[in-house]
Amino acid sequence: MMESASLADRIEKCERILKENSNSQVFAALADAYRSKGDLDQAFRVCRQGLRLHPEYGPGHLVMAKINFERKMFDWAEQELDEAVSVDGETRATQQLRVEIQIAKSNFVDAENAIKKLRATGVNPMMIQELQQRLDKQKKEARRRRVDQQGNNGQSPAGGFGANTGSGRMTAVSVEPQTITLDQALHRLAQFAGVRCVVCANHDGTVIDSRGNCERDCAEIAAFGVEMSRNAESEAAYMCLGDPRQIWVETQNAMILIVKLNRYGLVLMCDKEVNSGSMRLTLDEIIERLLDS
Repeated sequence: MMESASLADRIEKCERILKENSNSQVFAALADAYRSKGDLDQAFRVCRQGLRLHPEYGPGHLVMAKINFERKMFDWAEQELDEAVSVDGETRATQQLRVEIQIAKSNFVDAENAIKKLRATGVNPMMIQELQQRLDKQKKEARRRRVDQQGNNGQSPAGGFGANTGSGRMTAVSVEPQTITLDQALHRLAQFAGVRCVVCANHDGTVIDSRGNCERDCAEIAAFGVEMSRNAESEAAYMCLGDPRQIWVETQNAMILIVKLNRYGLVLMCDKEVNSGSMRLTLDEIIERLLDS
């Protein structure tokens, strides 16, 4: 945030220009200065008046999007952002704000896609890391809220609902927990019919853990997964095919499934006869419940 003296000086200069020429587009800079100062009401009034005179001024819509975002009016912020993009096209500033809006609205898939799109442009890695951390934090909070809500609705902490014993008391039904650890996820995937082994690795190819009969080949399997992910996430592939969520590779002797998550990736070596449809359903359910995925 700007220093108070600098902000006051900027506001004074912009107001002087606007007073001399009420049709000036400096309204956007003035509104942004009020926003930086924390006076969101005045920022909104100035920007709204300016956009009435200049409805096609992209920077004005971008400033209004930021103002509405900070007012926690996320749908309106997104509308203004779309207006700015329709006039001036996508920029890193609009892409970054779009990520922030999607995170705030808990649109996690859209936020992930927007972050990957930003990463492909070579934007500041520190900014990408900060956005990813904010998204991960929001996802964790959403999981906690789900668990708390289920508990308030009578669901047991383990993720099941109470059963009536006939005496008026409720006993917990033993079911799987709402969230699972990486160890539990790998164990369950390895038990799926047709899966030979599962390798979990960092995005640089460093093996974290594995299950099944692949101990000697873990490093090679992880490296293969990383290379395929990089190829699928190249800028040309992204623009042509969109965001790759799962990659299936058929070889002469096996089916290989590659899944990239936030903090690591999974590579599953499977028999060629594996039921891919059932595997997708199982994998989606596991990822939804996986802690820190």
